This record gives sequence, structure tokens and C-alpha cells, in this order.
Amino acid sequence: MKISRAIFKGAYLSVATLAFVLAFSSNTYADPINDTDFVMTIDTRLGGNPASTDFVIPTDGSGINYNVQCEAGGAIVTGQTGDYTCNYGTPGVYKIRLSGTLPQLNFGQSGGNRAKLVSIDQWGTIAWQSFSHAFDGASNMNVLATDVPDLTHVTDMSYMFNNAKNVTGVASFNNWNVSHVTNMNSLFAGAEKFNQSISNWNVSNVTDMTKMFYKAKEFDQPINTWHTDSLNTVTAMFLGAEKFNQPVDNLNFSNVTSMSNMFSGAKAFNQSLDGLDTSHVTNMRSMLSGATAFDQSLGALKIEAVTDMGGMLNNSGLSRENYENTLIAWKNKEANLQSNVNLGATGLKYCLAKDERQSLITNKFWTISGDNYNCSDFQPTDLSLFSLFTLYENMPIGTNLGGMIVAAPYTLTADKYSFSFCGGPNDEYFSLHGSMLALAKSPDYEQTPTLTTCIKVTTPFNQTFSKTLTINVVNYLSLSYDDNGSTSGTKPPEQETYMNGDLATVANNVGTLAKTGYVFAGWNTMADGSGTDYSAGDTLTLTGDVKLYAKWTAISTPPTPPTPPTPPAPLTPTTPSAPSSPARKAEGEQSEKRNKLSQTGDDMITYLTIVMMLTGGSILALVKRRAL
Repeated sequence: MKISRAIFKGAYLSVATLAFVLAFSSNTYADPINDTDFVMTIDTRLGGNPASTDFVIPTDGSGINYNVQCEAGGAIVTGQTGDYTCNYGTPGVYKIRLSGTLPQLNFGQSGGNRAKLVSIDQWGTIAWQSFSHAFDGASNMNVLATDVPDLTHVTDMSYMFNNAKNVTGVASFNNWNVSHVTNMNSLFAGAEKFNQSISNWNVSNVTDMTKMFYKAKEFDQPINTWHTDSLNTVTAMFLGAEKFNQPVDNLNFSNVTSMSNMFSGAKAFNQSLDGLDTSHVTNMRSMLSGATAFDQSLGALKIEAVTDMGGMLNNSGLSRENYENTLIAWKNKEANLQSNVNLGATGLKYCLAKDERQSLITNKFWTISGDNYNCSDFQPTDLSLFSLFTLYENMPIGTNLGGMIVAAPYTLTADKYSFSFCGGPNDEYFSLHGSMLALAKSPDYEQTPTLTTCIKVTTPFNQTFSKTLTINVVNYLSLSYDDNGSTSGTKPPEQETYMNGDLATVANNVGTLAKTGYVFAGWNTMADGSGTDYSAGDTLTLTGDVKLYAKWTAISTPPTPPTPPTPPAPLTPTTPSAPSSPARKAEGEQSEKRNKLSQTGDDMITYLTIVMMLTGGSILALVKRRAL
């Protein structure tokens, strides 16, 4: 009995459990939140009808079998094989979770419903088969998911974010595995806010990048490391991508056949295209039309296969110089160019490449339209003299004073201009040799502080400009010397090398200047010595020519003393005879004479002594002889 009751009870529970499962097989409660579901947030009030309470999940492809949870904590609807509508009783924001087999979402065909999509919060592990038009037109959507979608089987990403104007994305975009994708046509077209790095993408199998960044107004990320070996069309790739300005010359364009509109309206783009292999490109129509910042020569671009250049350069930023460089380079390889090509160049101008442009028209039957012959860039606006604006005294005739410098928006080499005089008051003092101005005639340096000449420059396009040039004339100041009556030697050389205000150093008597009876006593500014004295090594500031005169001082000599009188001859003594009266008398007379003579001698000595004391002469020894 107990056994029977136990069996009955167990059977009852099993039946009840089976009934519960059967009753909720198509409307079960959600599993705990996991990282395998695809999660998105929607707002039923968007899309033009604020009272809307539903949202349609738009699917596409075959083999669909997915599960839906229309709101957090809500029921899971399993086994869906097509579009599913989530109905809510109240308008508002809801989070939808999808799992299972779902090859493709396609909001591109869901009309106003796509505006209700607010964000992608998680990619999950759904193995997508295609992302073509996946979020096309989801204008309010942003991608917030930090994981990456499973793109293992995806080959088509065309129009994935087309007109998804609010997509800014996250850094994980750069980790997407797009190695199997072949079609990226319009992938970010109209994604006005998108500017995430995608430089790590493996696009080696992509063949079509048409309009990939069309009107992606914020996009400006590097892509020059992409391997684009399979790429064959880049038509309108950056059309209207207003901020894009990244190098692209490392991309492989060897299989590309169309570049029409590629950078049309890419207002910031200004990168060289020289490195691109465009040898198979046939269509460059409007390629750079409206690329207002673009100013690169296209001379190295391989255009041998191009048959259509209609509007190619219309309203681009090509300067006259780079447009001319392009025409010149194309003319040089015109033998290999296609005939009957239409080249649009509205708004561009040329001058120097007039003949090359005409050669393409005459020899290859090209039609070049919209550009105009304009040499205004070469109109001179100023003229100056390079190097000297000064004539220095004693400058040799024929000395080049400097070369002419022509100022203009664009200048030519000096040999392309012609120069002539145009009626200046002092033209006679100069000559022109090409662009060089030379001295033809020496002016009066002392009387002429400036010379004025008028020069006219003429361009090869008959544009002229005249200017009056003023040349300063410098009279060197001199420091010279006058011997002032010297009798031998030479005076120092004149120094005529000083400017007004210069310090000059007085020379010494290097030439042994001399004057008989005088001693050289330096220099003076006046011949009579009444001016300023200067000695060798002194300095003076020159404000005009200065002449210094030799200064002489007479040599002092003593007066010649008077000639002394000749003394009388001495008396010869005789032997006295025997005295006698007459003899004594005679002896007395003789003695008296000797006394007088002695007195006379003493007087003479006294006189000579006085004379010698007065004249300061030497003392002469006089020998007094007295007669005994």
C-alpha cells in the first residue's frame, strides 16, 4: 500500500512537471544574463511616433533559428525563423537580447523602425553570415559594445553603417577580424561621427571600397598600412569625407580600374599620390573635384591608361605652380597617353605651361576645359638691390654694386627678367649688366651725398615695374701730414679710409723727417703751431679731413767770445857790465820799464778773467813771464 502511494505520488509529480514544460515551451523565462547574447537597446518613442509601443527585429538570410528576450527579465521566445515584433504595453526604452542562429540583421529594409535602435551593447557569440545593410539608416544608434562580433563567415559588410549618423564607436573596432570580407562598399557612408582607428584591419581580400567613407565627415584615421592587393574599385571612397587627410600612397592600387570621385569634396585632403600604382586605372572622373586643400603635383601619377578625366580637377586647390608642373610632366610622356581625353580643370590657372598644355591639345586631341591663362602671379610688386646701397670713395669704375631682387607672388630666375633705366636724375653714373648694377662714372664724393637712379623690370609676359633707387655716396675722411719746411726725410703717408666719427691714430715720424737747426716736436693742426698739439699714438675723432703740420723747435748755441789782445814779446836779458854812473842810470831806466810791463800783464789777466766769468767759457791758463 505504501509502495503504491509512493509510485502514484512520483507519477503525479512527473506528469505535473511535464505539463509545466509543455505549457511554457514557447514562452519561458530568461536565463541569467550572459556574454553570449547579442544585446541592443531600443526606444519605441523614436521613429516619428512617440506613442509607439512595438519594435520589429528585422532579419535576413536563410537557416534562421534564434531566440528573443524583448526586455530585461522578460520571457524568452525561442525558435524564431524570421522577423519578430516585440510588443510593449508602454512606450519607452527596452533592452533586447538575441541568441541562437541568426545569419543577418537588416535594418536597411525596416523603414521607420530602424530609428528606434539606440545602441549595440554586446555582440555576443552569434556567428554572423553577413552584415550587408545590417544597421543601414539606424540614425540614432551608437555602438557601445567592447567585445567584437564573430565575422568568421562574413564576406559582405556593404552599407553596414550606412547613414548611421550617430555612430562614434569604441576602440575595439580596431580588433575586428575582417580578413574574409570582400565587399566594403559604403560601409561607413554617412556615418558622420565615426572616427575610430581601423588601421589593424586585414583588408587583403576586399575588392570593393566604393563609397566606403562617403560623407564620413569626421573620419581621419591612418589606413596607409592596409594591404589592398585585391582592391579594384575605390570610386567615391572618400567623397565628402571633409576631414580626411591621411597618406594613401602606400596602398596597392595595381588592380584598381576606377578612381572616379575618390577624393571629391574631401576638403582637407592634401597628400601626395605619387606612390600609387595607377597604371590600370581608366576612370579618374571628378577624382579631386572640390578637394579645395589639395595642392600636389600629379606629374608622377601613372595616367597612361586613363580615358576619362572629366571634372577631375574642377575647383580643386591646385596652385598655378602645381597645375603647371602637372601639365609639363604629362606633356613629357604624351606619346604614351590616351587620345581624346577630357580634362576638367575649372578654377585653375596656368602661365608658364602654356605651350605644354597646347601640346596635349594639338598632339593628343585632349579637351581641357575650365582653366584660364593667367600670369598675374608674376607681376612684380617691388624691386630692390641686393648687397650694396652705398658708393665708397675711390671705388673702381665697373664695380658691381649688387644684383636686382624682384618681389612678386611668384618670382622667376633673374635671367628671365630684363632691366633698363627709366629716366632717373643720376642714371649716367651707372650701367646695367643683366640684373647687375655697376658703377659707370665716379661722382664728386665731397659734394654728392647720394645718387638716384630709376630701374624698370620687365617680365617675359610684358609686365613691368619701375622703382627709383637711392645710392648713398660715402666720402672717406683723411688724416694727412705736412712736413712744414723740413730739409730732409719724408712725412707719414696720408690715411684716407675713415668714416665720419671714426677714431684716427696719429703717426710717428717714421720717415725721419728733419730740419736743420731744429728739433721735431710732434704735430700741430696749424702750420705756425698755434693749433692743437698731437704726439705719436694720440687719437682724434674725425668729422672732416684733418691735416697735421710738423712742429719744429730751434736748437740753442752759446755766443762766440772776443779774441784776446796779443801780449808783447818778452825782453831778452843781457849780462850787465861793470857799473858806472851812466850804467846805473841806464839800469834804473830799464827797471822802470819792467815794472810797467809787469803792471800791464797783471791788467790783461784781470780782464781775461772777467771775460771768461761773463761768458761761462773755459779758463785759459796764461803763463806770465817776467823779465828778471
